[in-house]
Amino acid sequence: MSLQSCNNNTVELVKSQMKKSVKLINVYRWIIDAYISDFFTDGLWDRLPEGWTEGLSQLDSLDLAFLLDSSLPIPNRKDLPLTLLAFRESTHALSLDRQKVDLENKGIGEGLFPLDKDKERKAVVSPHSGVTTQTKARADIQFGQYLPLNACFRTHVKPKKQHEILQLGKAIQLLGSGCSCDHVVDVGAGQGHLSRLLAFGHGFKVTTVEAAGCHAPKAEKMDKDIQKKIHRKLKRKHPTEQEQASVDGSKEDTTASNTTSLPDHVTCLIQPGTSAEKFLEVVRDSYRKQTDVLDIEGQGRVPNQDPSNMSTGSRSPNSKMCSKHLKSEKTNSPRSQNIETDCINSPVDSVDTKVTQPGPGINCVRDLSQFVLTGLHACGDLTPTMLRIFAQCPDIVGVASVACCYMKLSCREGGADEDSGDLGYPMSQFTANLKDNHLSFEARAMACHFADSYKERLLANPPSLKLHCYRAALQYIIKEVYPDFSQGSIRLSIKHSDTMTFESYVKTSLRRLGLDPDVPVQVLQQAQSYLPCWQKVVAFYTLRLSLAPVVESLILLDRMLYLYEQGIPSVLLPIFDPALSPRNFVLLASRKCSVDITTS
Repeated sequence: MSLQSCNNNTVELVKSQMKKSVKLINVYRWIIDAYISDFFTDGLWDRLPEGWTEGLSQLDSLDLAFLLDSSLPIPNRKDLPLTLLAFRESTHALSLDRQKVDLENKGIGEGLFPLDKDKERKAVVSPHSGVTTQTKARADIQFGQYLPLNACFRTHVKPKKQHEILQLGKAIQLLGSGCSCDHVVDVGAGQGHLSRLLAFGHGFKVTTVEAAGCHAPKAEKMDKDIQKKIHRKLKRKHPTEQEQASVDGSKEDTTASNTTSLPDHVTCLIQPGTSAEKFLEVVRDSYRKQTDVLDIEGQGRVPNQDPSNMSTGSRSPNSKMCSKHLKSEKTNSPRSQNIETDCINSPVDSVDTKVTQPGPGINCVRDLSQFVLTGLHACGDLTPTMLRIFAQCPDIVGVASVACCYMKLSCREGGADEDSGDLGYPMSQFTANLKDNHLSFEARAMACHFADSYKERLLANPPSLKLHCYRAALQYIIKEVYPDFSQGSIRLSIKHSDTMTFESYVKTSLRRLGLDPDVPVQVLQQAQSYLPCWQKVVAFYTLRLSLAPVVESLILLDRMLYLYEQGIPSVLLPIFDPALSPRNFVLLASRKCSVDITTS
């Protein structure tokens, strides 16, 4: 499904897709809610629709991959029932297209923020529009580093996160430019890796909000470390103030790390009960504190210090030089031009690489009341809470939200007549009114699985695929020998299990569960008789996994529709390489500019 926007032009299409998704989920809810470990004990294979078992039995692991990828052809010479083929087409049609878009493509920015608000603009986001790009993120990882990101921002960050902060930073820059806003509040910021990129790479004024107090000291230390690294690069690039004066008019050399304000890290727990007023108060307190510091330092009122050497977080002979550039930057309207961010896109390690660029309005009068809200993989209910706060606060001019951990969403196992309240799902009134709209824990957990990754496993056909069957046979033994045992939330993970014999796997697993590893011979033999059926177990797991993107798409579209009901258009864009980061959709919304990206 190429549908990725929700505005006046597409809302009816969004609703139609959501109705179909809910209907499909309800038809196959028993497959979604089933545990693969119960394959033999619950007779899951025999519960499949008529004709499916015979058709699936003909498919080997490589053939099964066609269920997860619409680009793969239907296996030849296979007598597959039409209902199974219809199931496959439905899951693909009701799943958002995950292929990464190119945020640097001009069509994306024009579609999000059209220059002519009165003119209808159609910037189609589809695999055939030219906006999407072939992903190569994994090829860009070398020696454990994601090379497109500047080395300054890679320290203490894993390659996956490096890729994410680079791409989300581009999206936030696009959103901030369209909103004419240079203040970002990062919720669930952790140790502030994204905030450092936004501050030093894109020139934003950044406030982070994080529940865990242990992260703030680490984040502050890393902020100062990167500021020192940038300052050293600047000293090598501009050794004297006189040399800098000669290139004052050069856009290439308007670097100003000493004038970039450090992110402010606030420790505060944001939960569904947090009011918009309280959240706004936290942000404003942080903002005033930083503004006061900037004013004092900018006026040189700190005793025993030369005003020409004053800067945020550090002092150097280059500070005066940087201030001179700031004065020339103030003549430009905020974010009227794209900020140069060569430092973020360069493979680095060259001392000539531009490391930072002063954001619009740094050290000048700012609009205290406006900011953009963002969250990178905000867990569970944190994302819906952010969206509700955004909808209730006119001071928040935009939001860039990437969600994860759908299984932690608060949901109600009820009908359409029940009030959704502050639930994580459903958020929109339209979804709440749909019959049988609820999603079980199993469905939400499955939505976090990545079908493309399993498709690659099917095509590779490794011996580890048989472990699904091992686990299901083990479940038979546990229920036969220990019927009162409740596994609960225990995660059974056995190292090198793919090289074990089944008997060794059983003994090791039972010990891990705290059970006697000695199993009656008859029970063990019955369990071993299931092992030749391993391809059936794989086939059922593939069927179940093919519904995962449908569930995720429903959750994401529900959030878009909620914003639409509040009078705010939005757009969903896949900005990460799904092979690196499966939860790759960002929800972008702006109060100031209409989102007008339509569907193909």
